[in-house]
Amino acid sequence: MKRKISMFLAVALMIMTMLPLNVFASDSNVGSVKTITTTYFDLNSLPEEAVQMYKSSGWIIDDDYSYRVSKPSKGELWIDGDVTSINNDGTFFVNPEKDFIDVALEKDGDSQRVYKSESGKFEVTQVVNLESLMDRMDMADAMQKRFKSANVSMLRAGHKGYYDKYNVGDWVHCNRFNGPATDDVHYPKTHWRAYVNFVQSDCDIALANSTKCWGWSYCNQSGPAGGCSIIIGRSSRYHRN
Repeated sequence: MKRKISMFLAVALMIMTMLPLNVFASDSNVGSVKTITTTYFDLNSLPEEAVQMYKSSGWIIDDDYSYRVSKPSKGELWIDGDVTSINNDGTFFVNPEKDFIDVALEKDGDSQRVYKSESGKFEVTQVVNLESLMDRMDMADAMQKRFKSANVSMLRAGHKGYYDKYNVGDWVHCNRFNGPATDDVHYPKTHWRAYVNFVQSDCDIALANSTKCWGWSYCNQSGPAGGCSIIIGRSSRYHRN
């Protein structure tokens, strides 16, 4: 009898060690994250193929304002100064004794205070506007180009910009225009084709699945050029999805 009990305990212990830690975590130990991506561009004005691609990607489309709510499955947050990894289900572990936490998107970055909800959970929400995101990336790209203008060898590299057609393998500061419907041209946010080329691009996919892009200063800034592509396991050079 004792032998059977010992064998049962051994098997139970083995199963417990194989299960992920979050199986045993109570709800009060877990916070959750979500991204709300927004745009003020009238997505309904795009060709029907592009509109359907946005809808299939989870976008709620209106004439004046469109958005998508997604749950990142990778990335990091800085909780009260300590780095915390995001679990595959969009959750993270937090001290249940706290009533509020200070959340930063980057190390030493600005933080937002998040209070425990009535259900006893911490819910972190980040709103990322596409137009603001493009502005920030373009500003950083322009600064880099001014720096490179003093270096002849870099000028000869011929980094492209707005209204240039990209070829597979070209250097790109962000693969935000390599979606399935792309014409391989990099457009500013004021051009309707920028939104056709964006949907289901590497940038679009990374925004939905990782907190890395939340800080707006990652791609080709604090992170490498084409950083969104690297996050989702793709080439940082230009390519088509």
